[in-house]
Amino acid sequence: MEVGAVAINRCPQRCQTLALHAQSYLYGELSRLVMANIALLVSYSFVLALAQLLFKRAALLVWQDNPHGMLQYGLGLLSEWTFWLAGTILVGLMFAWGWLISFIPLAKAYPFIVLAIVFTGFMDRLLFNQPVFWNFFVGSGIIVLGLIVVAYK
Repeated sequence: MEVGAVAINRCPQRCQTLALHAQSYLYGELSRLVMANIALLVSYSFVLALAQLLFKRAALLVWQDNPHGMLQYGLGLLSEWTFWLAGTILVGLMFAWGWLISFIPLAKAYPFIVLAIVFTGFMDRLLFNQPVFWNFFVGSGIIVLGLIVVAYK
């Protein structure tokens, strides 16, 4: 503790404030995520999963029309509106992520990204009738339990 106190005394005012915030986080004051932050992170993961499903829809439509070479396939994607919508959503998510991690510690926020895997699997089953097996449910349960542990402490 002495080392931290000495380092804080040498910093200008702004540096002292940042150091005190870091110390309070390390000592647990900010270790719990508030419910609003959890809701934002879950929503982020859900929208990320939706973007992936839009990419899949575009890919399936283009493949149906032209199952030939990679170049023709890529050009076909450029003419599909769902491809552009998915890309636009991902760009928006990039900015949203920057905003989220400005007030949620990255170590707490990043694990919620894997929730997109759970959402994508369930929605893939609902929208594209893809098979989902028991191991997906077990893995999804483990992911959700892990997020509960991360969100708490």
